Amino acid sequence: MDLETLKIAALKIQFNASQRIRVYRKLAGLIRNNVSRTEALDRLWEHASDDGRKPDDAIAVILNEWRRAERNGEVAFCHAVRRWVPSNEYALLQSGIVVGRIEQALDNVILITEGSLRLKRTIYAQLGYPVVLIIAATVLFWYISQTLVPIFDQPGMAQHWTGTARLLITASVAVRDWALVFLTSLLVLLAALIVALPRWTGAKRVIADRIFPFSLYRVFHGSSFLLAFSAMLAAGEQQHVILRAMQQTANPWLRERLRQTQFFIAQGVTNIGDALHRTKMGFPDKEIIGDLRTYAALPNFDDILNDLAHQWLEDGLRKVTEQTNYLKYGAMVFVALVILVGYLGFYDIIGQFQSQMYGR
Repeated sequence: MDLETLKIAALKIQFNASQRIRVYRKLAGLIRNNVSRTEALDRLWEHASDDGRKPDDAIAVILNEWRRAERNGEVAFCHAVRRWVPSNEYALLQSGIVVGRIEQALDNVILITEGSLRLKRTIYAQLGYPVVLIIAATVLFWYISQTLVPIFDQPGMAQHWTGTARLLITASVAVRDWALVFLTSLLVLLAALIVALPRWTGAKRVIADRIFPFSLYRVFHGSSFLLAFSAMLAAGEQQHVILRAMQQTANPWLRERLRQTQFFIAQGVTNIGDALHRTKMGFPDKEIIGDLRTYAALPNFDDILNDLAHQWLEDGLRKVTEQTNYLKYGAMVFVALVILVGYLGFYDIIGQFQSQMYGR
């Protein structure tokens, strides 16, 4: 990995969703007020670079590349934009650039990005709490294994411990001896999950998408898909064009679902709901597929789809909360049991130790 690649990666990290929304909103506002795209980008760069005094600022660097590319035509501008934004945002922006409705495309991208941010924040908030609880419980057992166990788990004494005392010592010893193995296995599992989520395809993945955490991934990308599809359809794009454009920037998991949907559209299925239903993949969700099949033939389907997309975003947030609540409540029960075992086990150890010392 060379220095230039590292620099680009660092700039992308700084050009996060919040920063992108801020740039999109300013750019859309200027264009909507009859400012040319070239002039709008120049103004944004001047502001981001503090009138050229801070040209190395992350946002200024990216905007400088965009404004230079803009002067070389739409193709160059699209290429420059694609380098810095996520694939789903780029698909919408490219559509708006091509049809000459960039401000509408920017509004739609803002909507999708804000929706994605809400979903991510909900997921992080819901998962963060149980993770902290589990870490706290593990640290508690480790502390007991380092301080209490060495005193009472001496040769000739271990076989005399019973009840919660024995349970506490056994659990603490297990944490002491296997914590590193468990942590390594957990990190490997997490890495495998991160790799598998966007790449694992096929019939088994369709089944896995029904359960946590794969169902969360389906809800998240299903919401983004509906919002993007609704926005591009409202911009006048044909269904097969939208699906083909999305495939160009989609990961293997999403591309498989889009390709299957496009196949049935190409076979003459005009109802996007019917096409999604025939894929038998349950994407984005069986309930929303039913709604799409019901409303697709109506003349004002574009407006209905937009409302459905927004409603699905809210439903997605609710489903994320519901699914992660099981993990949160499970972690709370686990920590409560740990505290109970620690409390009862400690006093049980004291009682049994006194019996062993003075009861002879």
